[in-house]
Amino acid sequence: MARKKNKIDTLLKRAEKLFNAGNYIEAEEKFLKAQRQLNSPKIEEKLAVCRRETNILRGKELIAKGEQSIQENDLSLALDCFKQAAALVNEPWLTEKILELETLNTGRRIYDEARSAAASGDMAAAATLYEKAAAGHLDLWETHKDHDALKKAAVYLTKAGDFPKALDLFDRVGDFDAQARYHFGFALAKTGDYLGAMAQWQSLDCRDTAFLEQRGTVLANAVDQVYRELKAGTSTGSAHESDIQEKYKKAEQVSALIPPDDSRELKERIEALLVYANVISARMKWEAADYEAVVRLVENLWVDPELIRLKAAACYHISKDRNTYLDVLSECWMDAVGTLDGLTGRYLGNEEKTTEVRDRLIRMAHMRINRASASGEKESAKAGFDIQTRISDDFRAISQHSGLKLAVCSPRYAAMTGRSELMLAVIRSNKAYFKNDQHYLETGGYYSRAGLSLLALKTGDIESAVKSLDSLDMDETPDEFTQYAGELIRFEYGLKALESGQKNFMDYFSSTHLLFKAAPAIEARFSDRMLQDERDHLLAYETLTAFLYSKRPSRPIARALSVLLAKAGIVKYNDDKLTDKQFRVTVKKALELDPDNQFALQLLDSTNMEAEMDVLLKIMGRGKFEKAAQMAVDSDYPEIRESFFEMAEKISGMIHDQDVSPELIKLELIKLKDAVAVVDRRHDLVKQIQREIKTIGA
Repeated sequence: MARKKNKIDTLLKRAEKLFNAGNYIEAEEKFLKAQRQLNSPKIEEKLAVCRRETNILRGKELIAKGEQSIQENDLSLALDCFKQAAALVNEPWLTEKILELETLNTGRRIYDEARSAAASGDMAAAATLYEKAAAGHLDLWETHKDHDALKKAAVYLTKAGDFPKALDLFDRVGDFDAQARYHFGFALAKTGDYLGAMAQWQSLDCRDTAFLEQRGTVLANAVDQVYRELKAGTSTGSAHESDIQEKYKKAEQVSALIPPDDSRELKERIEALLVYANVISARMKWEAADYEAVVRLVENLWVDPELIRLKAAACYHISKDRNTYLDVLSECWMDAVGTLDGLTGRYLGNEEKTTEVRDRLIRMAHMRINRASASGEKESAKAGFDIQTRISDDFRAISQHSGLKLAVCSPRYAAMTGRSELMLAVIRSNKAYFKNDQHYLETGGYYSRAGLSLLALKTGDIESAVKSLDSLDMDETPDEFTQYAGELIRFEYGLKALESGQKNFMDYFSSTHLLFKAAPAIEARFSDRMLQDERDHLLAYETLTAFLYSKRPSRPIARALSVLLAKAGIVKYNDDKLTDKQFRVTVKKALELDPDNQFALQLLDSTNMEAEMDVLLKIMGRGKFEKAAQMAVDSDYPEIRESFFEMAEKISGMIHDQDVSPELIKLELIKLKDAVAVVDRRHDLVKQIQREIKTIGA
């Protein structure tokens, strides 16, 4: 018994040692052997501690193994490890982890089943499975890569033909890839929302032939859809402005969706639709007496004669009580008058009636513009309307002379309707009608490519004229009318640049000599302007006129340059930039350009007199009285004689102050008296000097 007891004691000692060392697994094994023999409560307590600590250790090992399994994407093993660990340790988070893994594992199975269903062609089943996955909020790491459940469910619903349900899911999708966007658009198109479909497909960069054909069909359906809605809204006669505007916005959206390389026919259809919507709105605004809205709505829709007349009438009504829309009135009124030729009816049944109505309408516009209070807009409108009237009169005269039936239209209307070349052809073929080249070129200039620029110049908006001209592509050789308009605009703007002190003003006059050649009246007007008494920027005008003379030495330019040279010479001389000799050369050059230049002649005369005066002063200062007297006698200028006597008198009074002997003073006075007597023996100065001579030495 003693040996057996010793053996148990040894076993307990080893167990205690292992227990104290924290080796609970081996300690439990030793304690368990001893307990079988001793059945001791103390040993049972030790065993309980060992079992508890062992479970903790085993639980940690299982948790670590489960985490590793997740990293290795082995969800089944991870789930088994966490379940075993939960049975060993009291950790609440393990329950949540197990539920998460069970959900993820279920999601994996659903995804696998969905893929299989899609691969087998069962789109409805695939959609149901993906929707089920989405409903479970299965944010599996794999779904973040390429398996968004909601999108896939919507896509497969579209493929299965369940478009309403697909759209319901698409509405909840926050992030679209190309595939989802295509199917979203497809579902919209299948449910009749062609505009929405095009909006989705607009961002798809796909050149697939089948897709391009599909998009073209949907786009055509979108145009038809908007047209039908607009037509339905106006056919009853009870359409509201807000409804029309809503349809108009839709039409604009469709227009914006048409790619530049798509069918021109489709583009024209939508443009016509926009016009139709605007016409309906304009009629509503007219009935409501909202004339400004009418003008805005038909602003760029002039092609239709009815709209031209509508706009003109609206502008007339607006201008009744206000000084506004006069420019627009002058711009479109003659176009409206021009459309009368196509009307028939009670008052326009024959040409005589048409002429009568036309003349009355023109007088109405003239009176409306002329009665407006003074303003920049009035002057611009008046100038514009006068131009339109002159053009109309010219074409009607040509029509009567040639026997042609001409539909007269303004330059802007001609440009909008593609009739500019036709109008220019009429002008060219009737060149003999015009009174001179300027009349011919200016009339054609309004219908040329630079026509709107020329009109802006003639109505006082020179800045817009230049800006419009600069926007034209002038690389190619311009026709005679465009060239004339461009040269005239640059010439006028160059003068403005000169007056405002711009240093580069000469850049605008490189071809002005060609303008002067074509329109001598403009040259003459410029020359007369230079002949004015006073002129700011004199030196700049001298530079400009000298340049123009070098290009075109005409009589008007020569006259202008002659005056400018003389006037500029005075400025330079007074600023010490010219010597006396250089000044006289400048004046003589001015007279060579224009011998009749009275200003230069007077200037030269005055210059010559001043030159003689300078010589006289020098001679008298040197005591050469006899020579000075002869110069006074020979001079053509009375002022020289008067100056001689004045200087002689001063010398006679100053000669006594000289530090010389009385004899020399007496001799100088005798010489001075004799010189004065040569000029005028009876002059009082002769007796005065004689008296002074007698006082010397007395």
